[in-house]
Amino acid sequence: MDGVAIQQVHEPTHVVEAPLRSVRKGYDVHLEPKLPPGSLPSQSALGPDVNQEPLPAPASQYPAPVQRETSADAQASAPGVFTPPRRPSSYAGTWKASVGSASCRVQLSSVPSLDLYRASTQGCSSDVLKSANAWSIRGNEVILFSRGKVIAQLSGAEAALSGTLSGSKTELTMTR
Repeated sequence: MDGVAIQQVHEPTHVVEAPLRSVRKGYDVHLEPKLPPGSLPSQSALGPDVNQEPLPAPASQYPAPVQRETSADAQASAPGVFTPPRRPSSYAGTWKASVGSASCRVQLSSVPSLDLYRASTQGCSSDVLKSANAWSIRGNEVILFSRGKVIAQLSGAEAALSGTLSGSKTELTMTR
């Protein structure tokens, strides 16, 4: 057919609205099984099912969750902040001790002596601090002793401690 153009005519497509349903490879898929009216059959009526795991217990049978932090703990350790445990080796070494305007050196050792650690001083003018011969960690405090008697209680970090000398309540600071 020379010079004759052939046109194809397409019929308009009609869309028919139908209820939505899941279809896969030509099969109807139902998300919920259709059960006969009435109550559900019991497990014993259905027979044993070795592949079925037991249902979890109701929430009321589980113990209450344990609270991990108190509000004081949450404030003391912000997320991502690591607070290392207090160890004698963290405080061992030479410290500059200041009592009023006078200063001296205090050596804290991590060598145990019974249930305390050894301490020594050099150049201290305070008779109380001069007699320090032992120390320990109790809770958040570093405690200095003289012949078994508490002479100072200090708190702070591993680089700076402050507190008072027992008896006189004189301020004592120790820095690295």
